[in-house]
Amino acid sequence: MTGYIVRSLLWISVWLNTGCRCMLGARARDVAMKLMKNDEPKRRTEDLDVAVAIEDWQTFDEICKTLQSNHFKRHGETQKFFYNGENGDLDFEVDIVPFGGIAVDEKIGWPPEGNPVMSVKCFQDVMNEAVTVVVNDVVRVKMAPLCGQFLIKLDTWNDRNASTDKDAEDMLFILKNYLDIQLLYQQDKVPPQGSFRR
Repeated sequence: MTGYIVRSLLWISVWLNTGCRCMLGARARDVAMKLMKNDEPKRRTEDLDVAVAIEDWQTFDEICKTLQSNHFKRHGETQKFFYNGENGDLDFEVDIVPFGGIAVDEKIGWPPEGNPVMSVKCFQDVMNEAVTVVVNDVVRVKMAPLCGQFLIKLDTWNDRNASTDKDAEDMLFILKNYLDIQLLYQQDKVPPQGSFRR
């Protein structure tokens, strides 16, 4: 995994004291593919999604202030941050997605108006099944398993399938590769590894 991604994960792990974090989204998907198939992912993503279980928006504000004091720049009043690096020469996107007690009816509404609204259905279930991955022997992170990533994608597709085919394509990608991986395990009887290097 690229060095600046590892450093951004390390900063998040060190400075976010919530104790309940989970890497998800396309980056988690690519790491899972690398772990289980031991080859480079065919699709790439240029950002990182981290879900954080918190109880209220005050805690999220504290998280934002902590990140902004440690090489992250926030984009407006949203969950989007950019990791600038220790020397200020990077611009890597990181989305911090809150869930847990902060959600109402499994949705979060961004203050102050409570808009836009984002579904976080399945997030807690996915967190409960998260796997621990050691990245480049440097940082330990919790990562959503492929089945959990599929559930989150299904929920996202349910929200916006009329406007984009992206989520359906991602679900098809996960299903196809998951089937290939299961067939590989049946043949070689080799379990996935719990570390990732690049």
